[in-house]
Amino acid sequence: MKILIFEYICGGGFSSKKIPKHLATEGFLMLKSLTDELMESGNHELSILIDQRFIPQLDETLNFILINNEDNLLTIFQKTLSHIDAVWIIAPETEHTLYTFTQLVQRSNKILLSSPCCAIKKTADKWQTFQHLSAHKIATVNTVLLKKNASIFPKKTVLKIRDGVSCDNSFIIQNQQELTLKIAQFNNLEDYILQPFIEGKTVSLSALFKHGKAQFICANHQEIIIINQHFKLLSCHVNHETKQDQFQLLLNKIAYAFPTLWGYVGIDLIQQSHQLVVVEINPRLTTSYVGIKPALGINIAEEVLRLIHCDLRRPQTLTNQSVLIPIA
Repeated sequence: MKILIFEYICGGGFSSKKIPKHLATEGFLMLKSLTDELMESGNHELSILIDQRFIPQLDETLNFILINNEDNLLTIFQKTLSHIDAVWIIAPETEHTLYTFTQLVQRSNKILLSSPCCAIKKTADKWQTFQHLSAHKIATVNTVLLKKNASIFPKKTVLKIRDGVSCDNSFIIQNQQELTLKIAQFNNLEDYILQPFIEGKTVSLSALFKHGKAQFICANHQEIIIINQHFKLLSCHVNHETKQDQFQLLLNKIAYAFPTLWGYVGIDLIQQSHQLVVVEINPRLTTSYVGIKPALGINIAEEVLRLIHCDLRRPQTLTNQSVLIPIA
C-alpha cells in the first residue's frame, strides 16, 4: 500500500517559523514511531511530508516530500494525494487544521487512517464535546462559554481556548480580577471556555475505535505542573495504570456516544476516587502512542491498518511494563 504520513509539526506546519521545543519533541516522537511501525508492519511504500530541519533525524532512505518556507502546504498535500492509496494524519485541532486536511483526504476518496471529519467536528470543539458527553450522561468537566461579564468558579478556574491542544492556551485563574484582565486581552471571547479546576490524577487512555465500539489499550499518567498560570506537560508514563475494567467501561460509553470515531484515539481524563471525569477526546495519535510498543509490544500502526477490513480485537501483548516519555 502507498501511504502518505503527514505529521503537521514536522511536515511543514511550522516551515516558516521557529518551532516551540515541546511541539518539536512531541511531533518528532510520533512521526518516528509511526514510520518505524509502518515499515515493520508490511511491504508498504511510505511518503512523508517533511520540514527539512527534521530530515537528519530520520532514515534517509525514506521518500521525503520536502516542504520549504515559501511552499503552500495545503496545495502540496492535495497534489500528493493523487499518488497514494492511504493517508495518516497527525495534526492539531486548533484553527480547524486537523479537520481541513482530513476533509481533503475524504474528498479524494483515499483511505483515511484516522477519524473522519464528522468525528473531528464533535471532539475538536471542547464546548461541543462537553454538550455531547453531558447528553449521554458521561461524567465530564462543567463548561461554560466565556462572556464579557463571566464569573469565576469556586476555588480555581481554568480558562482555555475551545479547540486547543494539550496544555497550550490554557490558564489557571485564581480570582475575578485575573479573569477580568484576561477578558480584556481577548478579541473573540466566544473562542474560549471556562471550567472549574478539578482535583484528581491526570490520566490519558490509549484506545482503538471502530463503528461505535472501543478497545482499551493502556492507561497513562500525565505529569503536569502549573507555571505562571500555565499548565505544562513534563512527561507521560505509558501503561502506568493497572485497573483496566473501569477504563473499558468508560470507553464503551464514549464509543456509543461518538460512533464515528475510528482508529487510534486518546482520551484525557481526571481520575477521582469515585469516578472518571472526561476532559477531552483526541481523534488522532497522541504522545502516549510513542510508548505503547516499548511498554506492551503492540504495533498500533499494524492494528489500525487491520481495521480497514476487520473488526476490533484485543491486541496480544508481548511485554507489560511502564515506559516514561519525557516531553519538557
